[in-house]
Amino acid sequence: MVKAVHTNYSYMMFAANISPIRNKYINFKFDTGATRTVISVNALMDKEYTLEEQKEQFHQIKNAKDALVIDEFTSASGDKMGGIKCCASQINLSGEIWENFYYYIVFGSKRKTALIGDDFISCCSFVHSVNGDIILKSFDDGLYTRKNGSKSIKSVELIDFLLHL
Repeated sequence: MVKAVHTNYSYMMFAANISPIRNKYINFKFDTGATRTVISVNALMDKEYTLEEQKEQFHQIKNAKDALVIDEFTSASGDKMGGIKCCASQINLSGEIWENFYYYIVFGSKRKTALIGDDFISCCSFVHSVNGDIILKSFDDGLYTRKNGSKSIKSVELIDFLLHL
């Protein structure tokens, strides 16, 4: 059973070990308003890239890698961002090991943001109470893979590319 812990900031947080930086866990907000699961490049790499640096990274990756799934995202504040679909394998998500975890790394946000969106949420049943934890009761891995498992770059490959820019 996976549990998102209710924080003092009124967010439901899932922790995942996706980042290669010091085995750092990234805290994901459970966001029913987000259509996709996203991580900003600043959160993933634990750095403070400027918007110009992120734009350059995005273009370098697009030009260097074939068969990427690229999408455009709009933040709640209306900012436009480019995103690249990734797949992380064998990750620990709040105490459970997941074979594959799909997300978009987004370029164009100064913030360190990580959101679990509807592409994940729609594949699970969960319970929660007012100001309480969210507990995933079941997860349809087959549906999740069918919805997300088409082309994606391996997370470690993209991170390695970013580390060497």
